[in-house]
Amino acid sequence: MYSLKQAADAVGKSKATIHRDVKKGKISANKDGNGHYKIDPSELHRVYEPVSQETPQETPIETNRDTKRDSEIKTLRAELEGKKELLQERATRIEELKADKELIKGLITNQSDQTNREIEALRAKVEEAEVAKTKALKTARRWKEEANKPWYRKLFGNG
Repeated sequence: MYSLKQAADAVGKSKATIHRDVKKGKISANKDGNGHYKIDPSELHRVYEPVSQETPQETPIETNRDTKRDSEIKTLRAELEGKKELLQERATRIEELKADKELIKGLITNQSDQTNREIEALRAKVEEAEVAKTKALKTARRWKEEANKPWYRKLFGNG
């Protein structure tokens, strides 16, 4: 059984890539008693090809130098893979945020339009109330004038 690191090394991928694939269910894995993932080699190689283990026959000094260089290349490739994944995740997040922004912008526009319609309706009601108030005041003044007239003028009118 491979650990995440061993699995990543076995297929030339980053540890983050293997972990993400386990989380997504692309690769099955079990957790040990310490909570670390254990991946069956056959399960790993079902998804990823193994890295070639062949090494050419060279002198020990050249082999050591090539092994170190290959190790550095492998490390850099794994790091590059991790950076590419991170970049892709960030690009996806940016697109999600843009979609959210457009949704919120639409909601704000709708709310603003609704508020403006409500304000116009309230202004119309206030204007109607002002007209009704003016009519009521005129009627009250007429009644007061009528109430202050002597009784004979009320009965016979002006004259």
